[in-house]
Amino acid sequence: MASVGGGSQVSFYGHGKSGANVNVDLTTNGLGIQPSPVNGKLNIEVFTVAAGPVAAGYDGAVLVSGAVLVDNNTVSNVGQQNVTETLLSGSFTMVDETGNEVILIQGSASGGDSMTVVGSAGDTIIGSTIAGTSQLIDVSNEHKNSIEGSETVIGGAGPTTVLAGVGDSIVGGAGGMLIEGGANDTIVGGSGAITIQGGVGDSIVAGSGGIISVHGHGGNGHGHGHEHGHDGDTISGTEGFTFLQAEQGASTVAGFNTDFDTIQSTTSVSDSGVFIGSSTSSSSGTTLSFVDGATMFLAGVTAIDEIKFTR
Repeated sequence: MASVGGGSQVSFYGHGKSGANVNVDLTTNGLGIQPSPVNGKLNIEVFTVAAGPVAAGYDGAVLVSGAVLVDNNTVSNVGQQNVTETLLSGSFTMVDETGNEVILIQGSASGGDSMTVVGSAGDTIIGSTIAGTSQLIDVSNEHKNSIEGSETVIGGAGPTTVLAGVGDSIVGGAGGMLIEGGANDTIVGGSGAITIQGGVGDSIVAGSGGIISVHGHGGNGHGHGHEHGHDGDTISGTEGFTFLQAEQGASTVAGFNTDFDTIQSTTSVSDSGVFIGSSTSSSSGTTLSFVDGATMFLAGVTAIDEIKFTR
């Protein structure tokens, strides 16, 4: 279901459970008498005007402005403009079935929540600023109710797992991030470490955290298990990642594959593909020092002549 005229339709699930196990109740702001939660169900309170106190016995809360109840686990605010769905508290899965939405993961101030968001085309999904909230963000478009298309993911303060799709933009946060699969994605690091597993055709820039670990890539690598039919990882290359030079700072790359991966720099690589910065190599790896002062350490790469460069 594509979003028409703004707004969205979202459904809620318990982790690993069907929608039949969910009970959704609407409230404008949490004040006044609320319906009693249903025993044995995942009870979610949806605020339709402003977030307020969560009624006793409810397992989670979400703010969806202007929402109306579609069924026991689905709400819609199709027709609303410039709204953001906010996951306020609880541990559950929310699936956006329309796309082109901003979805904010918040979580309880005390932490401990585990939230999953399944996105659709055009969504921007933003991780929680609360370090104790963990999040799984699924932009692979493999859920039966999601709409295929590129999405944007911004990591949070807590640990984040991203199931990547095709052509997504993924930006790291303060927490560690694991990115599984995907193809032709743009990945920009944050202040936390990033691990990339599987994927094809990605472009990767280290952030201030500077640590990138790459696993399961190369000509005989594997995808993320959701089967887009892609083998291996690439970043602006044909069979490997291209690691783009960060503008400043130091980065560390673990798992660099000299058979398939490439380093790209517009300032420190000549037109003929020769690195014009400086380098030092040892038994533990090679450090590249770029013209602008940035550095990149390639763990396990013991000689510069093993590295392919591109401008």
